[in-house]
Amino acid sequence: MSDNDLKEKKQYTQDSTLISKLGGGNRYQLNELQSRTIDWLRFPLIICVIFIHNAQLKLDSPYPLITSDTISFSLLADYLRIWISWVVTHIAVPCFFVISGFLFFLKTPDLTRDIYKSKIKKRFFTLFIPYIIWNLIPLFIDLGLKLSKPLLHGWSWAEYGRFVIDQINTNGFLNVFWKWNTWGGYYPNWLGQYVENSGPYNLPLWYLRDLIVVTLLTPLLYVLVKKAGRAFIAILIVLYFGGISSSIPGTSTTTLLYFSTGAYLAINRKNIIVEFRKIENPCYLLAVIFMLLATYFSGNRSPIGHYFYCGYILTGVVSAFNIASRLLESGKTKVHPILTSSVFFIYAFHTNWFVGLYDRILNKGFAILGADSVNVFTYVTTPFVKAVICILVFVLINRYVPRVGKVLTGSR
Repeated sequence: MSDNDLKEKKQYTQDSTLISKLGGGNRYQLNELQSRTIDWLRFPLIICVIFIHNAQLKLDSPYPLITSDTISFSLLADYLRIWISWVVTHIAVPCFFVISGFLFFLKTPDLTRDIYKSKIKKRFFTLFIPYIIWNLIPLFIDLGLKLSKPLLHGWSWAEYGRFVIDQINTNGFLNVFWKWNTWGGYYPNWLGQYVENSGPYNLPLWYLRDLIVVTLLTPLLYVLVKKAGRAFIAILIVLYFGGISSSIPGTSTTTLLYFSTGAYLAINRKNIIVEFRKIENPCYLLAVIFMLLATYFSGNRSPIGHYFYCGYILTGVVSAFNIASRLLESGKTKVHPILTSSVFFIYAFHTNWFVGLYDRILNKGFAILGADSVNVFTYVTTPFVKAVICILVFVLINRYVPRVGKVLTGSR
């Protein structure tokens, strides 16, 4: 019997022992539950991503909002936005990185040169091509909308041309795909550095950009995970809490930590559900505590809030997988293929001008009315309305121009 067979048998025995304590089941059922959990999680996570981009918060100070004895509805509404858009929903991208790292090595835990080449070739079509297209789409839409200047507002075509050229020259055309937007750097890390995050023209696609880069680095990560194992993950966690990170896309501590965590589980032939249930109850408790403290201290925008934020993300990711698998086990929910298959399209499309009309129109209308409660209603409902619009467009594209749909979503 080979070493891999012995390792597989040992892992099977460990998993079977644990799952019997959890209520029975065999290895096939475990893997099926793991697969369904990953599929089911995708849609709630993309709703979280939309909430992150719908915060509607502009704070001059990163410190707690409660600075007086007066608690107003407006203040509570701000805290609601902080709680949802700056804290709770921020487990989404780390969860996606865990899933990506896990799936990259799931069926090929031993990474050879041929396997690596095959995976990179596949991801050229599933990641890189859609990434380029989805950054150009909003760029062309925004430049197209500016056509109203020469058509309706008296600009000459020469002025419009200069505007377009200035836009490209100021930022650099390649930065459309690399570093068009920056954010963060609210406070120094343990080394006294102010580390900023960056994103391409279609800002949410920073995750896809980082995923492409870290995928190219998988041979290095494979060696580190195989040789150092848990020690490598532990070092990344320390750097994560210290705010020590590279500003080079794809090499941030957040990207490396969560992608490597998923990779570690797959390379060592571990089942996500089994491993995460070993620490299920402590993570629930800690996630709630860290979440409340991070909310009070404005999420990741204050030095002390950063530590609670990191603690919440670590325990929240584990909790998300456990909650999803429990719901699926109980039969209270199931995987909906249309929701799962539309996730990438929602992710790439939800910030486009056309999709954002709903919240822009309502916010302007309610700003005139001065109704804080209605503004809260708009904040809570906008992400779901955007998701519905994206799903409808996705369904129409796949029904009438399916080849276009495959290109836009990387044949997902």
